[in-house]
Amino acid sequence: MENLQKKCCEILEHYIALLNDYCPKRGAKFDNIPWNQGVFLDLIHMHRKFIKALFILLQTDDQELDIAIYTICRSLSNNALTIYYIKGFENVDTGELDNDLIVNELNAINAEYVRYLEITNKIQHKYQGKDLINYRATQPFAFTEDGKYKSWNDFHSKKDIKIINILKECDRGKSFFLSEQVKFNFAMKRFENYDWKNNIVNAFILNKVFTQYYHYTTVGGSLSRHYESKNIENIIHLILTSIDAVLKCLRPLKDILGEPQSINFIKTANELGVALYSNLKNNI
Repeated sequence: MENLQKKCCEILEHYIALLNDYCPKRGAKFDNIPWNQGVFLDLIHMHRKFIKALFILLQTDDQELDIAIYTICRSLSNNALTIYYIKGFENVDTGELDNDLIVNELNAINAEYVRYLEITNKIQHKYQGKDLINYRATQPFAFTEDGKYKSWNDFHSKKDIKIINILKECDRGKSFFLSEQVKFNFAMKRFENYDWKNNIVNAFILNKVFTQYYHYTTVGGSLSRHYESKNIENIIHLILTSIDAVLKCLRPLKDILGEPQSINFIKTANELGVALYSNLKNNI
């Protein structure tokens, strides 16, 4: 194992312990949590699982596991972009995250899943003899009264006009599905004047880097045949970016996870991030 990879694993082990102490344990239940908090609980929980899986694979000396590592990295970068995207829904004037606005956006995203279910069901009906499911009856939230899929605009109300206008400038709603490009465009539009905006840029760039190992191209095929030792630095850049994303979504969760615990998590996570960053010699 290379020295840089070994140092990364040592720091990740401390970070995983920190996440385990701070994040709710698996199966923990919270009563009546609004979605402007629940969405971040979900995203932090997913972040913890990605980091743990990445740590396990990075500990091995088997270079054949590189594609599996990069696939996890792709998911980790997507998770960070999603956090920045959802954070962008904070009220432009007050900085608060309105629950109704988040519910509307999550319903729009969930409708994408309903469309996928219907497409899958039709394929299974045609080729495997599965019964057709009436999703207009089982998932009515995704459809208009005349049975058509709701557009993205249909899910949002006029009171959300400032955020919605920014989203439209970033091409949200042009396609039925939410892309990483739109997440990036919106997050950058909302936070372009913040000193941590470079982390959003890194999340997007690294998502594209690691996607080359996920969707086949001849470039990706060539990359998969050669072990890229320099990718450990890209992995560290990604870990730093994903830690930053997690820290950015803690504000709505302090009354759930505890103010003192949040302060300790932020302090220790920042210290571990500095330790990781000190080992880097190159940019992405």
